[in-house]
Amino acid sequence: MLQVSEQHPFQGGNGQASKGKPSQSSADPSYNLLARLTGWDGDGGGKVELLEDFSGLRVGQTARASVRTVTIGRQPIDFSHLRKAGLRTGGFVLMRKALVEDDGHVSCRSVESLLDRETDGLASVVHGAAACILPPPPGTAMVDQSLIALARDAVPVTTVQEALAKASTALNLACTFGMGGIILTGSDEAGDAVEVMVGGDIRATGTEAAERFLSECPASALSAAETSSFAWWIVPFFKAEVDIDRSSKVSAQRANHDYGSQEEPLWSRTNAFMRTFSQSWLVADLSPSVEGPCPLTGVLVDLIEP
Repeated sequence: MLQVSEQHPFQGGNGQASKGKPSQSSADPSYNLLARLTGWDGDGGGKVELLEDFSGLRVGQTARASVRTVTIGRQPIDFSHLRKAGLRTGGFVLMRKALVEDDGHVSCRSVESLLDRETDGLASVVHGAAACILPPPPGTAMVDQSLIALARDAVPVTTVQEALAKASTALNLACTFGMGGIILTGSDEAGDAVEVMVGGDIRATGTEAAERFLSECPASALSAAETSSFAWWIVPFFKAEVDIDRSSKVSAQRANHDYGSQEEPLWSRTNAFMRTFSQSWLVADLSPSVEGPCPLTGVLVDLIEP
């Protein structure tokens, strides 16, 4: 069973508070597209149901999909290869660097299997998220944890209590996916970004996470959020384990990102693909929704403010 949240586009920052890297050029954007396989289309192609809006196509639409050959003499990994490896109708895939061709079909640079079949477990797409991939533990190159902020569910602060009430549904979802918490972010009077994170280190309910936030968030930050001339936001987030089978693909280095930390997160735009294993949710993909020569990785407020 797939759970897909209502999609909202990301809103770019106004630059007042940015301390991150410059945003990518708008020239030649490449999109990473999540989809569910609905059938096979011959010659290594497939028929897919889109799990996100993409270049004029909408969530739930179906399309023919194929893999572009980019290197002479090198056989690309396409849908037929994945079928031999276990992908079945109903499974979930990531199509990297996807484009809509003139005839309406979708082509991509490569395709990867995220979940071979629906019976392998529940799947969910967190649209409009912001992800911070945490560095691998000492002695290994395999990432195993990440922070995911529900950026499209960010609530502007008029009063903190009112914002918490409006964010309760998203906070409950964050606490379902992992170790939930709340980020209070905005700009101080000098225009510099402020990011206060509470939680993300223990399992909690949404109510427990909200109560902890009120007790542990510095009073000065709460006051600034309600009185600042700049916009401040309440953003639910969670820490989750990375699917060990997808660890190398989730790695920040693959996307030419720096790793962040829980103390100083570096966020990038994504549509997070989650899957269940046993009684837990795992992160199966955090590929940037848009790739380019200089992916945006930086402070969360720059991915929220209009």
